[in-house]
Amino acid sequence: MPYKQPPVSLRARWLAEQMRSLRKDRRVTLITAAAYLGVDHSALARFERGEWPLIDGRVELLLDIYQLADPHRRATLLHLTENRRRLDAWEPDPTDLHHPNPRHPNHEPGQQEKNMPFQERPHPTVRGQWLAEQLRELRTTRRLTLQQVAEHLPIEWSSLGRFERGELKLKYDTVAALLDLYQIFDDRQRDMLLSLALDVRHTNNWDVDFGDELPYQPYINLAWLETRAAEIRHYATGRIPDLLQTPAYAARLIQLQMGIRNPTPEHQAAIDALTTRQNAFRNGTNRLTAVLTQTALRNHIGDHHTMDEQLTHLRKLCTDHRYTIQLLPDGHHTAARYDTPFTVFDMPDPYPPVAVTQSLAGRLYLEQPRSLRFVVAYDHLKTAAQPHTHTSHQLDTLQQHTTATSGSRTDSGNEPTLTASRRAAVKP
Repeated sequence: MPYKQPPVSLRARWLAEQMRSLRKDRRVTLITAAAYLGVDHSALARFERGEWPLIDGRVELLLDIYQLADPHRRATLLHLTENRRRLDAWEPDPTDLHHPNPRHPNHEPGQQEKNMPFQERPHPTVRGQWLAEQLRELRTTRRLTLQQVAEHLPIEWSSLGRFERGELKLKYDTVAALLDLYQIFDDRQRDMLLSLALDVRHTNNWDVDFGDELPYQPYINLAWLETRAAEIRHYATGRIPDLLQTPAYAARLIQLQMGIRNPTPEHQAAIDALTTRQNAFRNGTNRLTAVLTQTALRNHIGDHHTMDEQLTHLRKLCTDHRYTIQLLPDGHHTAARYDTPFTVFDMPDPYPPVAVTQSLAGRLYLEQPRSLRFVVAYDHLKTAAQPHTHTSHQLDTLQQHTTATSGSRTDSGNEPTLTASRRAAVKP
């Protein structure tokens, strides 16, 4: 019986069209894509015409080659891959989350394909931004132009410029060639950058322990984000945020976090790292907003003089146009809803925001879309908090109350001593 090719389904045609569109958007030729895929380019061409299926797993590899990071679009294409042979049930189901184009009640039959979803390019990842920043600094340190570097690599200088802005991913071999050109032969630095080149498409999972406060930081750190963010938004529940702390408050807090009685070289290194971050922010132009709970202000870090100095410092910052500090009243239901401190770094366009939360397990960096929940949470907190114009007066009231409380404690603490001395004086 002669071989007959099965009819091409609409799913296979739509999948082929999307994959061909992705390849052209990334400016990848059939020969280049086929070489990375390990197939003949004619087979890939037949796949893009919907005439030939690829081996299981190859479509997902193609999505990696085309740098498709959007999770919804990625899931849609992989779902179509598994069901490409089906000829029935093509009518869109409103409850089908995997369907690429659910019919809208006001859908017009003559509507153009330009309204199809998934036209947005994936956002640059934090890993991509950090790797691009490191390699750009290496190039400028060597006093090389983009054109000079591109002459030694199989890429255009414009593509290299897009890579240095974190908008484009380079191949692992190209990053290795860049490191050779920049004469980076230190094993530790080279391994770190090359591992990032392999990981650059991934988001989240930036689980960093408290060791990143010390001089040798793994990958990105808070200092890197603080100097590049257009705005920093803090929500503090138990202590004053780092960039708002006085030296005495910071030194005592770091000592408590380390669980040590006397200062050590590691303690001093952490203080120096924080001081460097604070100075870098003061010398910058970005803004800082903070929502502080009453608990964060009432938790005593150090002695009375340390807390008095800290509250005075916050009152002074309230007069600076770069700082916006709001207080969340005691007992507010929003504080119970959001009981974990976090920071949102609003990065400049086109980069999405990055959220950072911290616990005993360490520090966790989150990117879009998981960072968006923190953006929404901060908007709720900012609305619930008192206006920033009232902050200075509230801090003054709290400072007076703290002083009175400290004075009463001192008198109460001295009373037993005075009583004992009086008893000694009246003894025969």
